[in-house]
Amino acid sequence: MILALAHTTPARGEEPAADAPAALFISRCSACHNVGRGEASGLDLFPASQWPPADLAGAIQRMEENVGPLDADTVQTLVRFLKDGQAPSRIEAEEKRMETELQAASNPASAETGKELFFGRRTLSGGGPACAACHLAGGSGGTLGPDLSGVFKKMGQTPLISAIKNSDYKVMRGTYGSHPIKDEEALHLAAFLETAEGLTPARKWPIHGVGGAAAVAALGLAAVFYRRPHPRGKEKLHGRKK
Repeated sequence: MILALAHTTPARGEEPAADAPAALFISRCSACHNVGRGEASGLDLFPASQWPPADLAGAIQRMEENVGPLDADTVQTLVRFLKDGQAPSRIEAEEKRMETELQAASNPASAETGKELFFGRRTLSGGGPACAACHLAGGSGGTLGPDLSGVFKKMGQTPLISAIKNSDYKVMRGTYGSHPIKDEEALHLAAFLETAEGLTPARKWPIHGVGGAAAVAALGLAAVFYRRPHPRGKEKLHGRKK
């Protein structure tokens, strides 16, 4: 019933309604996974969606180590969503809706503003560390975390914005849980990262002097943005009983 209410077709002229289960998948899963888009943009969960519900629920529950607590209702919502044959199209539609809503509520995305936020030339409103304390983009920045130059191409705008804002990831909660990144800041950062792959390398920022909070942030962003599937993660996902 919840899914039926959440996933409805709007009347002509109306704003599309939020698809709550699809939005849940985007916020909690899309930094590392997709459904039906292939391995190029993360581990594709389409094969797992064909599993029996109990096996799928167990695999999702095991992801708590990476994404933080998942209560029984959340797990079952994700199971029902992934078992829905329209999950790929629902994700795409919800991404477009979220993008439209965010852009309408914010100033136009500015790659230049995002660049200033990324490199700490403009302070994040929540007081969190600048991304460049730990990450490269366009050849400039720190080297404690992975290079984020190609992350926009791998993830796409909406999943990337969600990953930037989402502090549910285990290694991000310590820093950004109490220093959240605002929607508009995430929009600007994503706009900058869209351009970063083609930037001319400038210089690498030194890592000395980076405090513990920034180090924690680096590990968090690595978990969110480094999209190469990890063998242990695949073992967890595919570790159902035959």
